[in-house]
Amino acid sequence: MEFSKNAKLEKALKGIKEQITSGYDSEEETISEIRRYKKEFPHETDYNFVQYGNALIYYDDIYEFYKACGYESVAKFSTEKLWNTYKNQVGYVIRHILES
Repeated sequence: MEFSKNAKLEKALKGIKEQITSGYDSEEETISEIRRYKKEFPHETDYNFVQYGNALIYYDDIYEFYKACGYESVAKFSTEKLWNTYKNQVGYVIRHILES
């Protein structure tokens, strides 16, 4: 599954996919859980997947994650901008998983 031709973005989105899918025994269980979140929280950009601890939840961890993906400029982001960017990307990956 390819998300982007941009190497940094591809690494970040694949990392987010790994975060989303880890902890589940099967692909069916992952998709079932994602659908449940999407149904319960349809108006949240990430379907509350981040807020309920199914992905990175600490700002320091998110900063480190993006730095590891090659985004050095993320250090200049406010915590609010970082949080919103991460939530938007988690939502994007969730929608991509459900479509494929």
